[in-house]
Amino acid sequence: MIEFLLLLLAIGIPWSSNAQVNEINNPPQPSNIIILAGQSNMAGRGGVVDGVWDGIVPPECQPNPSILRLSANLTWEEAKEPLHKDIDVNKTNGVGPGMSFANYVLSRYPGLGCIGLVPCAIGGTNISQWERGTFLYNQLINRANAAVKGGGSIRAILWYQGESDTIVYEDSISYKKNLKRFLSHVRADLGSPLLPVIQVALASGEGPFIDIVRQAQLGIKRPNVRCVDAKGLKVQPPDDLHLTTQSQVKLGQMLADAFFQFLPHPLPIDISNNILMALIEVLLLLLAMANPLQANAPQPSNMFILAGQSNMAGRGGVLQGVWDGIVPPKCQLHPSIFRLNAKLAWEPAKEPIHKDIDVTKTNGIGPGMAFANTVLHRDPGFGTIGLVPCTVGDEMDAKSYKTNLKRFFTDVRKDLRLPLIPIIQLPKKPAAQASETITGPVQLRKKAWKQKQLPVDQAQQQGLKQHHCARKTVDHASVEVVASRQDTQRVHSSDLLNGWGAHSDCKAAEIDQEQKGWNHAGPEKTSQPK
Repeated sequence: MIEFLLLLLAIGIPWSSNAQVNEINNPPQPSNIIILAGQSNMAGRGGVVDGVWDGIVPPECQPNPSILRLSANLTWEEAKEPLHKDIDVNKTNGVGPGMSFANYVLSRYPGLGCIGLVPCAIGGTNISQWERGTFLYNQLINRANAAVKGGGSIRAILWYQGESDTIVYEDSISYKKNLKRFLSHVRADLGSPLLPVIQVALASGEGPFIDIVRQAQLGIKRPNVRCVDAKGLKVQPPDDLHLTTQSQVKLGQMLADAFFQFLPHPLPIDISNNILMALIEVLLLLLAMANPLQANAPQPSNMFILAGQSNMAGRGGVLQGVWDGIVPPKCQLHPSIFRLNAKLAWEPAKEPIHKDIDVTKTNGIGPGMAFANTVLHRDPGFGTIGLVPCTVGDEMDAKSYKTNLKRFFTDVRKDLRLPLIPIIQLPKKPAAQASETITGPVQLRKKAWKQKQLPVDQAQQQGLKQHHCARKTVDHASVEVVASRQDTQRVHSSDLLNGWGAHSDCKAAEIDQEQKGWNHAGPEKTSQPK
C-alpha cells in the first residue's frame, strides 16, 4: 500500500509542476482592462534620479496575481514595476500610478475580477503626437484591440499628459480642442462612445504655460470623463517635473477613487423583495434567450429594455379598457425595429409593444416605438433596434422606493455583467403638483419671453435648450433622469431620446426641428410680443 501511494505521489509531482508552468505561461484573460496613456508621469518616473531607478517598490505597488499587464509583444503577464519597461524604451522607467491604482481597486472591490493593465504612455510627447493616424495613436488602438481579443472589456482609459504642451503658447491654448478631439476619436475607434476616461490635471510642466493647460484639462465637460487634480503632489528634484514614488502611489489611489464613480455601489440584496427579484429574473431570461428564432428576423444590433409600469407599457388611446387603435406616424412600423415577443422570438415591432407581456391590462401606445423611430431618423446608420418589453402595470409600494430602485439598478447591472449600461428613467409626478414641480418647455418659454423679451419662436427654442440641459443625474453612474410631464406618450418618448442623447456625447444645445413639432404646447405665433 505504501509503495502504491508513493507511486501516485511520484506521478502527481510532474502533473502539479506542469500545471503551475502552464498557469505561468498562460495567465488568465483579464475581465477588466485599463488603458494607461500619456507621457512620462503616466509611464512612471518615481524613484528615477539622473537616469537610474532606485528599484524601490512600495507595498501599494507590489505584484498581485489578479493584476496582469500586456507586454510589448501583446501577451499577458503578471504585472510588476516598471509597467512601461518595454514600451517607453528610450527612457528609464520607475514607479507609475498603474499598480497603485489596480491594487487599490481590488482592495475595495475584491470581486471585480482580474485587472489587465495596457501600458501605452511615452515620455516627452506632445498631444499633437497622439492625433488619429499617428504612431502613438495607432499603437494605443492596436494594443487596446489586442487586449480584448481573448475576452474582457475595456473599463477605462487613464490619461496623464500635457507637460510638453506648456512650452509653446500656441500649443497650450489649443490643448483643450486637441484633447476633446483625441477623446472623441479614441472612443469612436474603440467602438465605445461612453468609455470612461479619467484624466489628470498637471502637477508640473516643462514650460511657463502650465496654468493654461491645467484650465483646459479641468474644463473638459464630456459624459463619463472625470479629472483628478495632481496639483500639490510632490515632484522629484532636480527637474521638479516628475512625481516622486509616494506621489505616484497617491495619484493611483486618486484615479481609483474617480474610477469607483463608474461602478455600481455595492448594496445588500434583500431576498424578501420578491417582486424585485422576479423582475430581475425575467429581464435576465429575456436577454439570455434573445436569439433570432425567426429566419426572416435579423438579430438586432442595438437592444433597449423597456421596463417599469403602465406608462411604459403604454396606455395611450386606452379609455375604459378599450384601445382606440390609432397609431400616430412616429409609432408606425419600421423595417429596422423589432420586438422580442413573449415566446422569445424576434418579430417586426408594432403597437401595442407590450400586448403579450402586460396581459392582464389593455395596452395602447407607449414611448418605445416613437423613441426607436426617432433614433433611426436622426442616425440612419445606427443599425437595427431590438425592443425588449418587460413592463407590467400594477400598483407598487412607495415605501423605501429609492433604496429598492438603487438596489434594482445595482443587481441588474451586476447580473448582466454590464456595470456601466446606460439607464434612462422617467420619474412620476402627481398631476396636481406637475405645474409646480416640473419646469417644462412651456414654462421655460414664458420665462425667457418675459425676462429677455425674445420673439416667441426664439423663446421656444430657448425653452427647449434649457429643458434639454435640465436632466439630473442620480447617484448611480450612467443613470439619466428625464422629467416626466403630464402629457402624451410622444413627449415621453422625446424625453427618453434626450436621456439617450446624453449618453451619446451629443451637444445639449442642438435642437432638432422635429422635436419642436412634438412640443405638446402646440404652434405659437412668431411675431414680436407687444
